[in-house]
Amino acid sequence: EAQGGSKYGDGGFIEVSGKENLIYRGYITASAENGEPGQVLFDPLNITISNTGADSLDSNKAFSENPGTDATFSPTTITTTLKDGTPLTLQANQDITITDAISVTADSAGNGGALTLSAGGSIAINNDITTDGGAFTATANTSGYDTGNPPSGTASLTLAAGADITTNGGNVTLTIYAPGLTVGNTTINGTITTNNGNVFITNEGADNN
Repeated sequence: EAQGGSKYGDGGFIEVSGKENLIYRGYITASAENGEPGQVLFDPLNITISNTGADSLDSNKAFSENPGTDATFSPTTITTTLKDGTPLTLQANQDITITDAISVTADSAGNGGALTLSAGGSIAINNDITTDGGAFTATANTSGYDTGNPPSGTASLTLAAGADITTNGGNVTLTIYAPGLTVGNTTINGTITTNNGNVFITNEGADNN
């Protein structure tokens, strides 16, 4: 935990990373009862959000640099962090895939944390993402990835048919940057609903669909 105090103080910054392997099993908060919330950052090789993700913390050895598997987080892990207002950043050196739905109900209605996805390669949103007032940001083909584990191929950003983004007041920002990989399409087949938030879609190198 990196929480603010009960009377004053802001939340802190927490980073969990692994060169290739990262298994996170537990609860993290950087909330602040009477201040600004902090931020949580994860940055493994590839990230998948799936109901098959692990749900308990074994030991610190799970954060080692042994090769083999990528990070798979359960939706519950994500929502547990966001529901108290803590912003969460998932930053993958290569790709991010949302397989199962993420749905946030904040402890204080309308004050859920912002969710940010940042990938050196592509982002595929194949199921619903619902925040409770928190902004949702997805950025593909971004710089800053580990040069020892670079992305490859064509960078794309996809919201699949039947996969909806709902923020309940938060902004939605979807971006593919031009530097790095060959830039593919931004494909929006699902529905984006912000309820008074703004929607920003930018593709610096290809046609939008």
